Amino acid sequence: MRAWWDHLLLRLPLLGPLRLKGLLARFSQTLGTLLGAGVGLVPALEVLASALPNVRLQQTVRAMHRSVVRGRGLAHSLREDRLFPSLLTHLVLVGEETAELDEMLLHVAEHYEREVDAGVDALTTLLEPLLIVVIGLVLGAILIALYLPMFDLVQAVQ
Repeated sequence: MRAWWDHLLLRLPLLGPLRLKGLLARFSQTLGTLLGAGVGLVPALEVLASALPNVRLQQTVRAMHRSVVRGRGLAHSLREDRLFPSLLTHLVLVGEETAELDEMLLHVAEHYEREVDAGVDALTTLLEPLLIVVIGLVLGAILIALYLPMFDLVQAVQ
C-alpha cells in the first residue's frame, strides 16, 4: 500500500515532479556525502536505501546495490530505471570516469535543490490568487448567512 501511495505521489500533475526533484536532491546529497566521507559505494547504497522516505526509490536503490555488487557501474544502474533523469545519469557517469563521484553528486544535489526552490516559488505564486478567491467566497458566504435572517425579519415586520 505504501509503495502504491509513494508511486501515486510521484505521478501528481504539479506536485509529482517537484517531489521527485526533492527526492533526487536528497538521494544525491546523501550518497555524495557518504562517498566524500570515505564510505565505499556498496555500503553507501545500503545506508542510502534505508535513509530515503519513498518506498519506490528505496526499491530502486536496492536494485542498484545488487547491480553494483555484480560489477556494473552506478551510472549503468541509474540508466536502467526511468525514475532517474538523463542529466543525473550523465553526471554520475562523468563522476565515475573522473573518480570524483562524490563532488559530482553534491553538484547534482545543489542543482535539484535550486529547481525545487524555483518550483515552490512558482507554485506559491500560482496559489496566492486562488487562496484570495477562496477566502473571498468563504467571507461572502458568511456575510450572506448573517444578513439573510435580518432581511427575512425586516420583511416579516412590514
